[in-house]
Amino acid sequence: MRGILLLCLGLLYLPVWPADILHFYGCYFILASWLLFASHRTLLTLCAVVVSTFPALLLIIDYSKGWHWETLTYLDLWTLDGLVRRIFYNGFHPVFPWFAFLLFGMWLGRQPFAQYRHAKKTLC
Repeated sequence: MRGILLLCLGLLYLPVWPADILHFYGCYFILASWLLFASHRTLLTLCAVVVSTFPALLLIIDYSKGWHWETLTYLDLWTLDGLVRRIFYNGFHPVFPWFAFLLFGMWLGRQPFAQYRHAKKTLC
């Protein structure tokens, strides 16, 4: 529910501040809620998939589509195609590849760092 609220509030705030990231956070929260109980292996695998998907998308989809670079405005933001492209691919903090940080953070947060041996092994 909070993810949907952030998504909606962020979209409402876009005309005021075009570089707003609340709607991106809303997407991250929604996606992460589906993975709360995922295994460690699933989180790391999805992290690798998200990171490797972005360079593949660069080869397939024109990254500059929708942008007016001189003014840093997104021309077709309020169309479905433009909104999806901006949120997931070529916005200020798109889901691909930034969602990988959240996935890695979820995995890292589950590690037993209270055990010195494990903390040393992970961090060194």
